[in-house]
Amino acid sequence: MIPQRRTQTIWPELPCLLNEIILLSDIGDVYNVSTGQDINEFIIRKSRYGGTLYFSSADRDFIVHVSLSVPDRPAA
Repeated sequence: MIPQRRTQTIWPELPCLLNEIILLSDIGDVYNVSTGQDINEFIIRKSRYGGTLYFSSADRDFIVHVSLSVPDRPAA
């Protein structure tokens, strides 16, 4: 689970932190990106239903390594 550090207002005057839960079996590809603005940014491409998600975490290298080393990971 990768917590989002920014709050999002879900109701007037009610901010919350969101969590994005992605099953390892739903990951098609994961890789580091370098946009020059955030050194911890990485991308997850979902294998089912498409979609590209951008994340930032100080644990980026660990997350990418673990995600790519899962056996029987579906092809992107």
